[in-house]
Amino acid sequence: MSELQLLFDPEVDIQFGRDVCFLCGAVLPTERNTDEHVLPKWVLNRFDLWNQRLTLLNRTEIPYRQLTIPCCVTCNGTHLNRIETAMQQACDAGAQVVRELPSQTVFIWMGKILYGLLYREHFLSWSRRDPSEGPIVQEETLRRYRLHHQFLQAARIPFEFYPEVPASFFIFETLDPTDNQMRFDYWDNPIGLMVSVRVGKVGIIACLQDGGALKHAAGDYYKKYEKLKLHWMQFAELTARIWYDLSLFNRIPKFMLNEQAGKVQVQLMPLGGLSGKPLFDEADSEQYGKVLTHVSRFSEEQIMPEPGKVMGWLRKPSGELRQMLADDEP
Repeated sequence: MSELQLLFDPEVDIQFGRDVCFLCGAVLPTERNTDEHVLPKWVLNRFDLWNQRLTLLNRTEIPYRQLTIPCCVTCNGTHLNRIETAMQQACDAGAQVVRELPSQTVFIWMGKILYGLLYREHFLSWSRRDPSEGPIVQEETLRRYRLHHQFLQAARIPFEFYPEVPASFFIFETLDPTDNQMRFDYWDNPIGLMVSVRVGKVGIIACLQDGGALKHAAGDYYKKYEKLKLHWMQFAELTARIWYDLSLFNRIPKFMLNEQAGKVQVQLMPLGGLSGKPLFDEADSEQYGKVLTHVSRFSEEQIMPEPGKVMGWLRKPSGELRQMLADDEP
């Protein structure tokens, strides 16, 4: 494997910091107004999120307007802006148009949000009363996302992924409530590199480094829910299901990266390797119920009213798909 001269690698170049671009590593001027919003401005504007608050990993909260990370003029205004424009236009047009986007566009957009939140939390103290405890996200934790960070640089330099972008995407049409604050949702699972975002009439769930395993194993199962216009609780349920399914994936995808002729080539190695063991472990309803409790706005007692039974909103008792209305109470 050749050295990757095109890729900024914070492991060997300038380290993580407020004075370097999070994406390319360019040194930034002291006075600047180019910092990148983790959640794009069009999302913040459309859903009136500027003063709404996001819960961080240490259970404190931060206004969305403060979720910015250091970024150079070129990465912000050219490379990432191109991705943002494509995603905004596609989300405006609907779920089917988002599905027709190049998978690399969705991959970078979702991946930047997840990595951007972790990067922002690297600059925030775990304890505001005692900053000596260090940041919420330690530098060694960010280092674990080195490969993901390299893949994100497909925003600024040519990449070729073989056989495909190493992720699973599930894109659904969602209902648009009249309450503006109910038109947006965000969940993530940094350990599994999974992100779920609902923006108005489009919901996107991405498993960013499973090598496409979940898409190939369960894509047909989840595709049937594309027939519905999903209530926010139905989308939350699908988020929990995909989150839990991903937790059953028992492989760590391996990649070969090679720089050649001014581009970076990424080859996904066979997921099964030399083992005949299935790629996914057996499911357990109680463990799934705990994930749904975490994702939903309901207690564990409400989600699992009796042993072995987990509440659901996607299907009627008869088994038919359940079409809810946007402002229905779940």
